[in-house]
Amino acid sequence: MRPNRLRAQIEAGEPVFGLFVFLRDPHVVGAAASVGFDFACVCQEHGQASHETLQEMVFAADAAGITAIARISDLSRPSILRALETGVQGVLMPWCQTAAMAEELVRLSRFAPLGQRGAYGNSYSSDYSRGGFVDYMATANREVLVMAQIESREGLAELDAIAAVEGLDVLMVGPGDLSVQLGCTYQWDNPELLAAIDRVVDVALAAGKQVGLLAAAPSLLDRYLARGVRLWWWGQDLNILRLGLLKDARLLSERYGWTPNPGRQPGTPPI
Repeated sequence: MRPNRLRAQIEAGEPVFGLFVFLRDPHVVGAAASVGFDFACVCQEHGQASHETLQEMVFAADAAGITAIARISDLSRPSILRALETGVQGVLMPWCQTAAMAEELVRLSRFAPLGQRGAYGNSYSSDYSRGGFVDYMATANREVLVMAQIESREGLAELDAIAAVEGLDVLMVGPGDLSVQLGCTYQWDNPELLAAIDRVVDVALAAGKQVGLLAAAPSLLDRYLARGVRLWWWGQDLNILRLGLLKDARLLSERYGWTPNPGRQPGTPPI
């Protein structure tokens, strides 16, 4: 297994930036690498990537020199095992609400004696056991990032216990869902939301964990980069594409008098 450059970067205190990949096209990963992003996180929670698609994304990431990680769809043995066997160098579990969930994530992500990840030597992740499967298991236990996402009141209530779970590397804050749960949807400067993120950052760092955060607004990046957050998601591909198209559409309209196509009206069923 190749060294995990992303792990080395954040452990050295270097800020890293990547994006969620929702679209099922490996070119997204290549394009992200071409402009210098550090990682691509293929989303199997909200996105539509199958395990076959995830494998293609990992191939593309390795070819382009960018780290691939996966946000798994659920806390289950098949989801975690199949994701890891594609060769992703990190797994992110959404909606972590208890220490028991975090412990199960670690158990399914680490080989014995640190966990109970299933052993299979003919996967891309192990380089088909070319260097010996026993050595691969030790390397994977050391290199793979195991990450849990805090995005609910329940997760906040269990935060100290979650942060204490051995083998968990990163606590990632999901500010979107967290803001919804706190009743301040997408209000990135809301005091209650900021206080919740502050607490996740403080507790995680005190427990020796790394912290990840979606840079939903520049103000979050300004505030939390200075507080020690090193792992940053810079949005997701579909939204980046939409915002770029919106900028172009406004330019065409304001400068050249183009009338945008209204498209399908709200309430009208798709054809």
